[in-house]
Amino acid sequence: MVEKGEKVTTGQILGKVGNSGNTSEPHLHIHAEKNGKGVPITFNDRFLVRNSLVR
Repeated sequence: MVEKGEKVTTGQILGKVGNSGNTSEPHLHIHAEKNGKGVPITFNDRFLVRNSLVR
């Protein structure tokens, strides 16, 4: 849904959860950066780290 370089706002749909490649369950890969550097992402006031699960 979101294209590379596009600015996003709170509540905006970022993408769809799906099952691609060799995976055991649907998932969404997400990465955020500003000026070429990674920035933290929070969902429901939780700071996510690699392999975090959000339900």
